[in-house]
Amino acid sequence: MAFELRCQGLKEPARLTVPLALVGPGEWHGILCRYDGAKVQLLVDGVWLDEGFTVGALPPSEPKTLLGAESVDGAIRSGFRGRMGQVALWDRALSNAEVEALSGGRREVARYRKQYLGDLGSMQYWRPGRHFYVGDCLPFYHGGVFHFAYLLDRGHHTSKGGLGAHQWVQTTSTDLVHWQDEPMMIPVTDQREGSICTGSVYPHEGTYYAFYATRLGDWSEHLSLAVSPDGIHYTKTQPTLILSPGPELRKDFRDPHVFRDPGTGLFHLLIAAVLQADGKGLLAHYTSSDLKQWKEEAPFLAGLPLVPECPDYFEWKGWYYLVFSQAGVAHYRISRSPLGPWTAPEVDVFDGDQIRVLKTAGFTGNRRLGAAFLPVSPDRYAGHAVFRELIQHEDGSLGSHFPEEMLPKTGKRVALSPMTLTNARAEKGGLLRIGGADTSGSALLDGLPHNARLRLTLEPAAGIREYGLRLGASATGQGGAEVRFSPSARQVRLAGGPSLSAVDGLDRKPTLDIILKDDILDLCVDGRRTLISRIPAARGEQIGLFSEGGALSASGIDLRPLK
Repeated sequence: MAFELRCQGLKEPARLTVPLALVGPGEWHGILCRYDGAKVQLLVDGVWLDEGFTVGALPPSEPKTLLGAESVDGAIRSGFRGRMGQVALWDRALSNAEVEALSGGRREVARYRKQYLGDLGSMQYWRPGRHFYVGDCLPFYHGGVFHFAYLLDRGHHTSKGGLGAHQWVQTTSTDLVHWQDEPMMIPVTDQREGSICTGSVYPHEGTYYAFYATRLGDWSEHLSLAVSPDGIHYTKTQPTLILSPGPELRKDFRDPHVFRDPGTGLFHLLIAAVLQADGKGLLAHYTSSDLKQWKEEAPFLAGLPLVPECPDYFEWKGWYYLVFSQAGVAHYRISRSPLGPWTAPEVDVFDGDQIRVLKTAGFTGNRRLGAAFLPVSPDRYAGHAVFRELIQHEDGSLGSHFPEEMLPKTGKRVALSPMTLTNARAEKGGLLRIGGADTSGSALLDGLPHNARLRLTLEPAAGIREYGLRLGASATGQGGAEVRFSPSARQVRLAGGPSLSAVDGLDRKPTLDIILKDDILDLCVDGRRTLISRIPAARGEQIGLFSEGGALSASGIDLRPLK
C-alpha cells in the first residue's frame, strides 16, 4: 500500500508505504492521507503509520488525484487490484479528532493501534517500528514522571534532502515499567523547518520550557522555544527563531541546554557551536534572569576538536557534571562548583563508541538515568533506544549498569551441555575449569537461545594473559561474537567492535551480565561498566569459553531465554 505526493522542491516525490501484511490483505480498511503544507501522513483505520515531508508548492501540471495508479514520466501506470468504497476529498488537513470520528471513534482507533503497533513494552532496545527509528534522546524528569523524549527519525537523516526533518516525540512513565505514548511534542509545522533539532526541557514555575534548534534549508541553525503547561502539550512561541549564531560562529548552533546556578539564581544556556576562525568546537554561553532575554557570555567550554553535541549538565550528590559528545560519543567533566573549573576523570565516557549522544535525567530515589541510541550500523544515524543507570564513585567519577526495571523478562533456566572440552573439565555444580598453569584451554557449551540473558562469574588465575567468551559460536567453536578480557591492559573488547579501557578487577573475579537480543549484545561488567554493540544476527547455538596463558574458572552460569 503506497501514497505519493509530488512537490516542486524535491527531486523525488514524498512516498509513504505500509506493508499489506501489517494491516491484513483482503479486508476493508479506511485509508486517509493528510497534507498540512509541511508534511504528509498516511493513516490506516485512524492509525498513523508513515510520514513524509514536502518542500515547495505542489506542481500544477500534475493530476490532482490518482487512485490505484501512479504517474511515471508523464504516463499513468496502474497496478491496483481490488475494490474501493467511499472516496472523499477535503480542501484542508483534518484534525486528529476528525480522523478518529471517521475511523469509528477513539476506542476503535485504539483497538487498531494495538493491532498494528502492539504494546509499548519496555523502552530498553526499543524503536518505533515501521519506517521509524530513535535519534538523539533528550530525557527529563519532573513531578514523579520520567519523560523519554527523542528525535523521531525516518530514513536515517535523509529526509528533506538530508536536513533530517526530525520531530520531538515522547513516552512517559512513573516506574520505568509501564509506558504511555504521548502526543507529538514538537512537530514540523512549516516548510522552512528543515528539522527540529535536539535540545532540552526546563520546568520552571508551572511552565515547561522546551528549547530546541531549528535547522533551515540553508543548513543554518537557530534557537527556538516551545512552552507547555503540563509537559505533554507544547506550543511554539512566536517568532519561532529567537536566537541566531553571531558572525564569529559557523552555521552549527544547536542542542541548547538550560540550567540554573543555585548561588545567583541566573539561568545558563549552553549551545553547541563551531568557531569560524579555526573550526574548533565550543559551548556558546548565555545567561538570563527570566528564560526569555539572553545575554551572551564568554564560552563555557572551548578548544574542542569537534562541535560538542548534545550538552548536558546536572548536579548529583554534591558533584557537578558537564556532558558533551564528540563524533557521537558522550564525554563528561566533573567539578565541585556549579560553573567549574572542570576536570576529566581517567575514564570520561559511559560506554563504547557505538552508543550515541547519551543525555541524562533524574529519577525517583535520587537515581540518575542515561538515554542514548544504538545506530543500526556505525555509519548510519538513528536506531534503538538504550538506557543506563549511572553510579557515582567517591571521587565523583561515574560508572553505569542496566536499570533493573528495564531488564528484559526471561523464561526458565537453560541447562547447557558441554560439547568439546580442550584442556578443560566440567565439575559438579556447573563449575568449569579451563586451561592450567601457563597453558591455554577452551570449552564449548551447547544450548544458547538466539535471544537470551547470560550471567556468570569468571575467575582468572594470576598471570593469565587473556580470557573470554564466544557467544553464538558454531558447533566447531568458530564464529559468534567474541568478548575478550585483558587483565594487564585493563581492557574489555568485542572482536571487530568497541572496547572499554581502564577496567579494574579483570584479574580478580568479574561477574558478567549479558543480554543478547536480535543483533544487539549488551554487556555489564561487575555492575559498574557497560558495553553495547551490534553483532551478526545469524549465529550458532554454542557458548565458547577460553583462556590464553593461564587457568580460568567459570561458575554461577545462569542462562535464560528472553520472553
